Amino acid sequence: MDDGKANAMNDAFFAGIHAALDQALVSGVRAVVFRGTTRFYSAGLDLKLIPTLTPEELVAFAARFGECMLRVHGFELPTVASVEGHAVGGGAILAFACDHRVARAGRGCLQLNETAIGIALPSWAIAITQSAVSARWHTQLMLRARRFRWNEAFDAGLVDDLVPESGDLDALSITIANDLSLIDRAAYAETKRRLRGERIQAE
Repeated sequence: MDDGKANAMNDAFFAGIHAALDQALVSGVRAVVFRGTTRFYSAGLDLKLIPTLTPEELVAFAARFGECMLRVHGFELPTVASVEGHAVGGGAILAFACDHRVARAGRGCLQLNETAIGIALPSWAIAITQSAVSARWHTQLMLRARRFRWNEAFDAGLVDDLVPESGDLDALSITIANDLSLIDRAAYAETKRRLRGERIQAE
């Protein structure tokens, strides 16, 4: 994911995610890695776009955002978030929507900043986050909008693996994706559906 800036989420971003997932299904790959740039995994929703939308357009845009994140969350293949730099707001939600999170220590942070900027998290985003975060950290992450540096995120269990600042993030992410791809595809997809499908359908 690289728009040359902060990987802001807009309709072009969502279309790119959907296209990549569609391609994954027909190309025969066995796992998907979501990788941003060295500065930004994603800084979240496009804040230049949102003020230009009418109330009706904003509702529709929010629905497309949710649809995209929930598709990642329920995607039948294993998914890995390979993160460095900043994963804020929607960027954090995309990371939590994946099955496994790998981060690089150092610059950047993980934050659900919605309450800090006066936005209530939608229920589907709460469902995604709760599936990846222990109850101990719900208040800090979702209500208080706490900013976690990557070593703090690892210590809190918000990411599964952490490489040193000088480590090879891509190599570890690919190794994990390859390990996940060895699991029987049909069993993985059906178990994920049973684990997450009912909540996804409810949203």
